[in-house]
Amino acid sequence: MQKETEIFNTDVKHISRSVLVIGGSGYIGTHLCKQLEKNGYVPVVVDRNLKSKPVAFGPSFDIDLPTNIQALDAVIKRYNIDSCIHLAGSSSVGESIRNPGLFYKNNVATTLALLDKLIANDVKTFVFSSTASVYADNGLNKCMETAVAQPRNAYGSSKLAVENILKDYSRAYDITCVALRYFNVAGYDTEAEPQQIRYQPNKLIDMIIDTAHKNQTFKINGNGHPTKDGTCVRDYVHVMDVAEANLKALTLLPIGSKKFEVFNVGSGVPTSNMEIINEVQRHLGKINTEIGEARQEISYSLADITKAKEILDWNPEKSSIDKIVASAVKWYNMTHKKEIQ
Repeated sequence: MQKETEIFNTDVKHISRSVLVIGGSGYIGTHLCKQLEKNGYVPVVVDRNLKSKPVAFGPSFDIDLPTNIQALDAVIKRYNIDSCIHLAGSSSVGESIRNPGLFYKNNVATTLALLDKLIANDVKTFVFSSTASVYADNGLNKCMETAVAQPRNAYGSSKLAVENILKDYSRAYDITCVALRYFNVAGYDTEAEPQQIRYQPNKLIDMIIDTAHKNQTFKINGNGHPTKDGTCVRDYVHVMDVAEANLKALTLLPIGSKKFEVFNVGSGVPTSNMEIINEVQRHLGKINTEIGEARQEISYSLADITKAKEILDWNPEKSSIDKIVASAVKWYNMTHKKEIQ
């Protein structure tokens, strides 16, 4: 088995439940593991390259999946794992267009191998990080989970393929599977220490904040969309609300419910690119902008979160855009002190 890199609070005899978190050293994963530990779980992290991105919460194992998947046997047995949250995979939309095979390998083949290993070890619950990219262009309407699934790239297609696998596996085997379709995850847990949480500099809000601090010009990708200000509209959900959705998915599916469920994880509130810029300007002052060439992307993406509210008893309490941007600005200031002095 691969070397265990770090262990914190791992007296599992006094902990009711350990949860395997695949990809737990990333942006969403580090936030989730902090919340798991806070709620009495032991997050058992499996990820790659942990020397360069150590984990602050729970025991962690540097295992390359699926190459060294046999190493999971000992980890599952040692911590008496009965649940798994799967966050790992390839997620760059642009890269998925250039190299689709990589996404089917990393997102589909690896997940299939992981599922087989979990079932062999009698793991009962599997929570999968899916995406709003599975949906077709739904115009200016909210997307319910029953909306047409028609991905526009290999990233979305690979996630939808896994959802179909989960549906089949939940019927064939003794495992409950939940797919959480994330919309635009953003924000930070500003109560965490900088070394505990992973930063994601390549996301829109973080890029705008970085541009503002460096007094550079931010390029808006087109302003000819059929939206109120001509810029793209997205549904932003705070990463801590995403962590809470995962916690709810572990425990709150009612007895007798279907063994496979899909839930949208968003705020249900539309926010345009220009509104993001305006909100950042409230904190950091005037941002220089210019209109660039429009990309081939949908104009409007918005979640209907009724199902998650009703079945999971989940509410995105931290997902107002002012709270998200405020947390991102504070996090940038905490982690870039030398640059902004």
